Amino acid sequence: MGSCRTPPDDDGSKVKRMAHVLIIGHDSARRAAAEARCRAEGHTVAVARHGTEAMVYLSRLKVDSVMVDPRMPGREAAAFIQALRQHPAYAALPVHGLTSESEPEPALSL
Repeated sequence: MGSCRTPPDDDGSKVKRMAHVLIIGHDSARRAAAEARCRAEGHTVAVARHGTEAMVYLSRLKVDSVMVDPRMPGREAAAFIQALRQHPAYAALPVHGLTSESEPEPALSL
């Protein structure tokens, strides 16, 4: 599973601050595991089942990082990331893959 990485502070310092992470994926068990791990590291978490729901969260909340399950049906993960990168407010938002350690992460062609 992807790590709940803490983004650097605005001044570039290495001081650890807690992040607000948005987790996106259709698999409830994978979402729950990622949420538990992020919360255990002290981060706040929002979860979305699909890209459309995630975009609604992004319009309402400030998040520091996004974790996306590349195994969402069809090309939903790739389409979400592409839409994210095309939106000026979210283009630089860190995106991490959400997979289990026993599964190879599928390539996302964008």
